[in-house]
Amino acid sequence: MLNIIYRLCELETVGNIRDIRPRWYSKQNCLKSFLYAVNLSGEQINSVTFVHDGDGDILLNMIPKQYRIVKIDEKSNIGSLRKTFDVASEVGGNIYFVEDDYLHSPTSIK
Repeated sequence: MLNIIYRLCELETVGNIRDIRPRWYSKQNCLKSFLYAVNLSGEQINSVTFVHDGDGDILLNMIPKQYRIVKIDEKSNIGSLRKTFDVASEVGGNIYFVEDDYLHSPTSIK
């Protein structure tokens, strides 16, 4: 069984910082695809933890209340990554790290 840690920040939810991405791309779409894959995964998942870095609440408000949210205020990639590793050491087991800018196919976790 997997313990999933999803690291996210709101930096790109307002305005498109990276013009190299397709127009349809958004962190909201990535989170939606992840949550859909989680719902279809059945008993493959032991826990899901979201590590939310910085300001903003667009993505934060999309996360269902049944999941654990760890709020941090690093506002840097390396600082956020270190805090996420701290969370992972608390969670233990088989960990699947997810970044907030990846799309999931419906059966990817299953």
